[in-house]
Amino acid sequence: MNSCVYPLFGALLECPRGDHGPRIEEAWEVLKDACPEAAATLRQFQTALGDPDAPAAEEAYLRAFDLFPLCVPYVSVHLFGEENYRRGEFMARLREAYAKVGFDPGPELPDHLSVLLRFALRLTPEERRELLELCLKAPLEAMRRALEKAQSPYRLLLQALGEIIEKDLTQEACHA
Repeated sequence: MNSCVYPLFGALLECPRGDHGPRIEEAWEVLKDACPEAAATLRQFQTALGDPDAPAAEEAYLRAFDLFPLCVPYVSVHLFGEENYRRGEFMARLREAYAKVGFDPGPELPDHLSVLLRFALRLTPEERRELLELCLKAPLEAMRRALEKAQSPYRLLLQALGEIIEKDLTQEACHA
């Protein structure tokens, strides 16, 4: 799988600010041949979201991930629980890894799904595989299930991302 797809999904998992339409198209272009099933799911997300640059898209994002969220986009919560000291250790290690390669996580906490997806581009294939398998796969599924219950359009974006990760991990295993 083309590793540039992860930062594209990272950008799509940030609050829409009038630029999601082109971002969705760019991600679809990358996926249409590499992972057609994820490309189809991304189209379903686009349809469910409606105009990705309209205020309603921002509202859908805020309902899903921000104000009284249907699901929290912080992977450490899904890995360790909300009140666990291991979350702090995990985030400290992420900050160290980011600093090591000069990666700026921006204003979000280091364990935000969008940040981790943008960071994936900086990793070696082996490191990316570890990130996908150990840090993202299970939390992503938990987030998708939470959004599925509420029928949030973002469930489809997370489903497409899960399909990409699954294909990436399967391909990587074949080359190992």
